[in-house]
Amino acid sequence: MTNRITGNLSNIGFLATACVFGGITASLCGVIFRVVMYFSFDGSQIVWNGFFLAFSDLLLGIIVAILYMFVISAQGYFIGVLTQLNEAFAIIIPAVDTVSEKNF
Repeated sequence: MTNRITGNLSNIGFLATACVFGGITASLCGVIFRVVMYFSFDGSQIVWNGFFLAFSDLLLGIIVAILYMFVISAQGYFIGVLTQLNEAFAIIIPAVDTVSEKNF
């Protein structure tokens, strides 16, 4: 037996978990890329200043990636909730997005 609140909370928990996994994975892909470059190229082709990543920079990158993903997923979840409330939003939201893209 579930209600709307527990369903929404479980969806938010899933999105938060996916954001944490994605943020960690995205940041560690940059580290893997540096390791591959380190072993693939000789030292003359690598710019050594800023090549090695400090742990604080890695941690900050992970946190920022998680927060960006959470903001984007929250916006998507909000649009999905609006669409569930009224089917007209399924037509209105893409139309507003198309109009705003033409203005830029």
